[in-house]
Amino acid sequence: MNKWLACFQYALRHRITSLILLLLIGILLICDWQSGWQFLDSVKTRWDADISQLVTFATFFVAIAVWVAELTQEWRNQLPKRLTVNFVYQDNDGSRTVMTCEQAHLSDIADIRALGQQIGMQLVNPDDPKQLSFRAPYVTQNEGNIEHSLSIGFFRHFTVEFTLTKLPEGLDATECRCWVAPFDKQSISICQP
Repeated sequence: MNKWLACFQYALRHRITSLILLLLIGILLICDWQSGWQFLDSVKTRWDADISQLVTFATFFVAIAVWVAELTQEWRNQLPKRLTVNFVYQDNDGSRTVMTCEQAHLSDIADIRALGQQIGMQLVNPDDPKQLSFRAPYVTQNEGNIEHSLSIGFFRHFTVEFTLTKLPEGLDATECRCWVAPFDKQSISICQP
């Protein structure tokens, strides 16, 4: 596929309003050219009377909208981040969650994969973390959804899922180990997958 065609298809899916506006302006210019530029002359005379005030108000409202969008993004970025990590074991019987860690503290979005692996190693054996075997292409993660809890307030909740290729030693495929706050050895329990 041509990269320009792929870019155009992306624009059709995500920027359709801009494309329609651009198309309408192009049609307007072609029609005005066919009429000897008379439409633009009439617009110029009306511009001074009415349209310039409307453009001024529209510019003001666009500036407010941009400010609100930037403020919302800034608020979103400063929210505490939490990470839920799920470890799925897949064999001939299907796939099932064998380990999960709920809402661990996350310092930066770039740490999701490394923190998820570290949490998994500590879930297997808190005293002596060992390496996990997982399929790198099967690591899935989501965008941080904004959620609310009474203890944290608003926070961004990320999830990551690792598909294990072999079950770690000491782990039963019929159980699911859960790790919740305060994230010490005593808070690791067996839960329903």
